[in-house]
Amino acid sequence: MKRAKTPAISLVQPTESREISLAIVLAFWGRWIPISAIRKQLSRTGSADPVEDLIAHASHWNLEASRITVSRARLEQETSPLILSPQPGQFVVLEGRDTKGWWVNDPRYGTRCLSDDDLEDLIGVPGVALKRNDHFSPGGTRPSLPRSLNRLLQGTRGAFAGCSLAATGLVLANFANAGLLTYFMDDILPNRIPDRFPPFLLAVALVGVLRAAFTAIQGQFALRIGKALTLRLELNVVEHVTHLPDYESSSRPAGDIQQRLTMVRGLATSTVQPLALAPSNCVSILLFGTAITLISPWVALGVFGAVGFGLFIVKIARPRLFTLSSAQQRTISRQRSTMVTGLASKDWLVESGASRQITRQWMGELAASRNLTQESGEISLFAKTSRNFIDKVAAQAGALTFGGLGVIAGTVTIGELAALQALAGYFQTAVAAILSLLQAFPNLESNLARVDDILEIPNDESHLERKAADGSEPVLSFEEIPVDDGQAASADLLAGTISYMENIPREAMVRLGRRLRGLSEGPGRVFLGSSEGRSPSEIDTPEIRLLEGRCVLFPGSIEENLAGFDSRVPLERIWQALDDVGLGERLRAAESGLAELANGPGHLDEESDAPALELATTLIQPPAVVIACGVLGKVPTRVSERVLKRFVEAGSAVIVLESHWSPVPGAVQIPLRAVAGRKS
Repeated sequence: MKRAKTPAISLVQPTESREISLAIVLAFWGRWIPISAIRKQLSRTGSADPVEDLIAHASHWNLEASRITVSRARLEQETSPLILSPQPGQFVVLEGRDTKGWWVNDPRYGTRCLSDDDLEDLIGVPGVALKRNDHFSPGGTRPSLPRSLNRLLQGTRGAFAGCSLAATGLVLANFANAGLLTYFMDDILPNRIPDRFPPFLLAVALVGVLRAAFTAIQGQFALRIGKALTLRLELNVVEHVTHLPDYESSSRPAGDIQQRLTMVRGLATSTVQPLALAPSNCVSILLFGTAITLISPWVALGVFGAVGFGLFIVKIARPRLFTLSSAQQRTISRQRSTMVTGLASKDWLVESGASRQITRQWMGELAASRNLTQESGEISLFAKTSRNFIDKVAAQAGALTFGGLGVIAGTVTIGELAALQALAGYFQTAVAAILSLLQAFPNLESNLARVDDILEIPNDESHLERKAADGSEPVLSFEEIPVDDGQAASADLLAGTISYMENIPREAMVRLGRRLRGLSEGPGRVFLGSSEGRSPSEIDTPEIRLLEGRCVLFPGSIEENLAGFDSRVPLERIWQALDDVGLGERLRAAESGLAELANGPGHLDEESDAPALELATTLIQPPAVVIACGVLGKVPTRVSERVLKRFVEAGSAVIVLESHWSPVPGAVQIPLRAVAGRKS
């Protein structure tokens, strides 16, 4: 089984390794599907055997699946990546074999290589062999690192540029420090010229102040990047959660939001800061490398060779000294999963009246997992510091050895030897940083580009592209969706238009709205865009808003409730939306924001004000599709007409499902068709 290199996709929930493994295989074949869509599809049966669930739903993506039991003979026959389940609830992707060994893409830790002995742990485990059928075709949106990085840096571009400039200034200050050291050793010290000491000391002090200042500025900007990213991501999650219907909120596992926040915080801070330092590291390599070469080309070759030799030693020693064995990784992974699952289930166990024995068992597992997690953290810290130590020792030894030979040969001065030691250290640090970034780049590109998928937040750029269209392409289409007994509807919803249905019972409208939103299943088909030439796809729910006259409030100011989610949303747009629904004056008068109106005198009324507030929050960032189901009838006619006009101007496709609503000029009625075999 020859290795087939698959993309890396990070795991958010410990219980979702099956979904991530399937996404990895689909992405390997060029089919990029959001994890949320895979999760939704696989959760429809929920049988006791997750492997059988995977096989049962493979046809949804035009795949042929078969259950296998891993054996060496079977592995020799396979030509495509396999999804294996080494332990109950745990899935990995076996890529295949090359000259180094067997490669496994583990959603928890990324790609790792197994020896033939380690492969024995996978022999006999169940798995799924997938093949593409004749109807399979690549598709979806491939993750884009530049676009995702651009979106991630919104609100932090100034700090990013400041961090890069401060780091570059620090490089120049270090270079000046090496020059002053050479000047002191070769000129001032041998000649003992008193007149040169004061300006020299002044220059040394100035360079020292600059180095300290640039270091502090770089640290402040790096801290600002991390804080700004964390705050913006948290606000994005809050926005998404507050807009979730009750059905989706109740279906989320406990601790899901905390897991997603932790995941994306780590991706953001570990990604943006190294990228901010990358320009200065490149300048360091060019500047210090050139300086070492100018001192002596032959000495430079020796120093560069020593740096490369140190990196080579680290690479050779890493699997033996600095990497946990496969058994240790599996143990720690299992205990970490137990810890997260236990924390998520702890409240449920207590509330459901579970026996104290089960609770004590969970707490015992948690204690063991904490110990193992702490141990793994200490090992990782030791490995990182040890690798840096070996690199630096090799660089300094090379500079001292070859520089000393240059001094003996008369081609290098004592001052140049002293400067060479400093320059070699700076050069080695920059090379190690760039190589570390390049080694992590494949995983970085995939993981950073899927930040939106992890957070389940709409892609604002694609959203704006849809709104810029001329309206000829349908935004949402549906075919043969049952509306009432004996009746069905089919329609194409165009951008910037209003569609509606008449004389439909309230229960049927609610059912239809949830069907179009993707919250329920049933006959008929729903498509994003035109149905012609397309296969049925999952609904992009963040771009579709179902308005039912409800809005969740949480403590805080108006800006925290409405404006903090996206730094690009101006306050003028927020107040315009509030004025459009008739709440602007009341909210301006509330000094403490919505918290005051929710609890104090003249508070917001659930019956009359919640529909208006829901319309306002939707107007602030209009989605691609608006489904008005019972909300327009709860606000004054002038408010509903004004809001619909705003949606049309923003390019949203609006479908109105209201029992008592007078169509506005230009609205298109969706005809109903009698269905044979049903009551009319």
